Amino acid sequence: MSNENLAADGLPPRKTRGQATRWDTQDQAWSSVQPRIGTINAKVLAALEELPSTCDELEQQLGLSHQTCSASVNSLMNDGLIVAHGYRKTRSGRSARVWEVAKSEFLFPIGASHGTH
Repeated sequence: MSNENLAADGLPPRKTRGQATRWDTQDQAWSSVQPRIGTINAKVLAALEELPSTCDELEQQLGLSHQTCSASVNSLMNDGLIVAHGYRKTRSGRSARVWEVAKSEFLFPIGASHGTH
């Protein structure tokens, strides 16, 4: 297969009902939310600094969809900025992880005092 038949991600186009697509819709959707990802993560992180919460509680507090909130929580967890700290019941009665900001001396802003000299 020549390079001109590859999608932007380097993979061949997928086949859907005999037609090739290059994920144009998904690429447009990703491009539209990309600038907001940092802002959303910052809002979730700020909320968790105030009070450890479940994803369900964050959704309610910040007015986020489940998909957006869950993606943000996963991103922050993968970056080591938040950790799971117990469980709590959600609105539906299911048990959910409670998330809190990771405690680390490396998370303090430059110039901030964190009790050590």
